[in-house]
Amino acid sequence: MKSMIDNREKLANYQGLLPPVQQSRLEAMTKLSQHWSPQWSGDQNEELYEVHGWPTTMVVDLGNRTCTCRFWQLTGMPCMHAISCIQDKNDKRAEDYCHEWLSMESHRKTYAFHVNPVKGQELWEKTGRPAPVPPPIKPKPGRPTKNRRKDKDEGGSGSKTRMKRKYNPIRCMFCSEVGHNKRTCQKKKQADAEEESRLMQLQLALTNPNTDVPNELPSDVPNELPTDADSATLHNPLPLSVSPPPKRSNATTETTPVCFTALTSISFHYSCLVSQFGVYHVMQAKMRGRPPKLQVCKGKGKRAASPQPAPPIAKAPISAGTIRGSSAATTKKLASFMTFVPTPGFKRPRKKDDAI
Repeated sequence: MKSMIDNREKLANYQGLLPPVQQSRLEAMTKLSQHWSPQWSGDQNEELYEVHGWPTTMVVDLGNRTCTCRFWQLTGMPCMHAISCIQDKNDKRAEDYCHEWLSMESHRKTYAFHVNPVKGQELWEKTGRPAPVPPPIKPKPGRPTKNRRKDKDEGGSGSKTRMKRKYNPIRCMFCSEVGHNKRTCQKKKQADAEEESRLMQLQLALTNPNTDVPNELPSDVPNELPTDADSATLHNPLPLSVSPPPKRSNATTETTPVCFTALTSISFHYSCLVSQFGVYHVMQAKMRGRPPKLQVCKGKGKRAASPQPAPPIAKAPISAGTIRGSSAATTKKLASFMTFVPTPGFKRPRKKDDAI
């Protein structure tokens, strides 16, 4: 009711052949008609025109109010091709060729009526007849359909008409080939296997030497390490040659206990392993351009709380006999081996009072 009154009063004093909305649409078409050039066909009534422009040529009939673009037939308003012909003929305005339903007179007739007021439902007249009830709903058997029923010309609802998402091709970060990723790359697996075999060979080369080192080495073994590390490779590591410990006199050797000889042998083995691992790390640093990436373990359960302690090394017991047969420097070190050296600023704990 309110919209009927508002639309009627809004254009009560408007002067024009078309309403404002239709007039703005016609002006937009008039502006586009500048790009088309009409050509009269030569008929007697001057109604047939051939309009040239991009992308094709159109045929306009002003008598029947038709155009090959079908805009005039569908909307009732002259299209840009027809407006160019109307301006070339110059007998009427473009508003005169519009359909009568688009005119201002039809607008006034549409809103000339009024809606009768209706009283509230409580004041309606009551009758003894039953109130209207909606028809009962009977559910159909089976699962209800969600898709609407399409016409025959729309096609089926299968996967043929459904568009699929298109992804970018997968590219490997190791070999830069398309079709697989780094995890499933065969070249990376082969390279890792070769690297692992090299490390195993190096580890076997370190563990294969004899464990029983004699007190005296043969005379043909060199006593100095080679200084040229550039010639070493991963398959041909540097030979392990360490100068033996200095020989003692016969008197000292005879009086040396067995436990001290064992300690000397263990320290000699340890120095050999340290020197060999040092040469191996130097070779790896020269072969690789940059250090390997750190392996980040995701998850708290995989991360160790603290480093695992090293396995204990069996120590020989220290006795008075051990100290007697050793040199003066060794005797001094063994004498102060288990002595308590207090830290500066160390405070002893208070004794508990047993009486309390």
